[in-house]
Amino acid sequence: MLFMTLQDAIRFMAQTSKITMESDAALVGDITLRQAALAAAATPRQGVRQKLPLIQAVGLQGDLALRPISAMLELARGTALNDDPEVAAFARRWSTLRYLGVFANHGHNTKLRLDQGALQFIGPNQRRVLSEDLGIGFGIMVAKHWCRTRDPRVGPITVIDVDKALHRGTVPNLRRAGSRQPDYLLSYPDPTNSSLTTYELLETKGTVNATTARGQLARAATQLAGLTVSGTAMTGLAVSTVSNVNGLGVLAVDPEEAPLRWQRSEALLERWRVAPTRARSSAPLIDLEADDLFAGATNVDNATLAEFSGLTTAANGWLPERQSQWGDRPDRTITREFDIGSFVGAEYVIEAPGSTGRIRIFQAVEENVARGLRSRDSTEVAGAQRAFAERRPEAVETSDAQQGSDQAIARAYNSDGSLLEIRIE
Repeated sequence: MLFMTLQDAIRFMAQTSKITMESDAALVGDITLRQAALAAAATPRQGVRQKLPLIQAVGLQGDLALRPISAMLELARGTALNDDPEVAAFARRWSTLRYLGVFANHGHNTKLRLDQGALQFIGPNQRRVLSEDLGIGFGIMVAKHWCRTRDPRVGPITVIDVDKALHRGTVPNLRRAGSRQPDYLLSYPDPTNSSLTTYELLETKGTVNATTARGQLARAATQLAGLTVSGTAMTGLAVSTVSNVNGLGVLAVDPEEAPLRWQRSEALLERWRVAPTRARSSAPLIDLEADDLFAGATNVDNATLAEFSGLTTAANGWLPERQSQWGDRPDRTITREFDIGSFVGAEYVIEAPGSTGRIRIFQAVEENVARGLRSRDSTEVAGAQRAFAERRPEAVETSDAQQGSDQAIARAYNSDGSLLEIRIE
């Protein structure tokens, strides 16, 4: 399809397709050897450390059914703090708008792929950005599938930006030279004790071809070794997503180590918020105390969810450094009703080209979760998310337009209470 209408683009967002997953013994052996080569070629200052032993990632072999709108929710949710708040009302919707029309499928086997016509308009530099962004969105979805395959009792799962957690939610002059820590923390409540939170690492990569993906996956595995807690290595997942006109697929490996658990404490969260800002470490490897890392991660996670939903005042409460840097911004949120409850969020409306209509993008959070975010009570937030996940397990809720309809709608819910809807009318 050379020219795709906006209605078609949204329908593809809402359409269930399949991506392929690969995590077998042969891949593990290859990545183990590639890690060794990277470590042998590196200087001591570069701090390349192998993550061993690697094993096959449970549940990440074969096909995974999903909808692209769900990956776009993960991308938008995970990068909400990356925008200048002055333009955040538009910028936080960049991923959703930019990647409309990129997706298609093979029809008879519903294999998800990138649309050949759309790629003709994307230059090489933007193509790299596209691959990296899809690596984040689909990598997070695969990681959540991995968590639930290992333990179906797992409730809400969130993915937290490590840099934001390390540097108080503001990274105005981010310098990664020599620093090899992973990009994300996976966080979910312990199924047997809701006051304990389990943490694992996640490193996501994205590329155009499978050969490059293997090299990326080896580097990703070494990055998992770049962050320790009180000298203890953390487990996690390394994922590389391949996206092209032939299809989307992921390669993954799993370091065989035990996850870490942390007792949530409102006092520790408050102490982290008011502590003096620390200078960024130039060390290639980072070791932190559990209270510092996980308190920071919790504050950043809640601030990210608040900012994603347009609750900027609440986001500033979780991250006072952000407020001092950017100042106050008024919240402009609305409440909308869906089949599973009320959601509070921000809506962005633009006129589509020609006489197509209006595009509406709604990013929101379930109202009880929003209440906890506004009161700056992590226990209330966690309880509301757990209740939401029990009503609505991690899944995608979509409403696809009928042929010939004037409307097209794609909608995704997340187990943490977040929602992304895009429609044209």
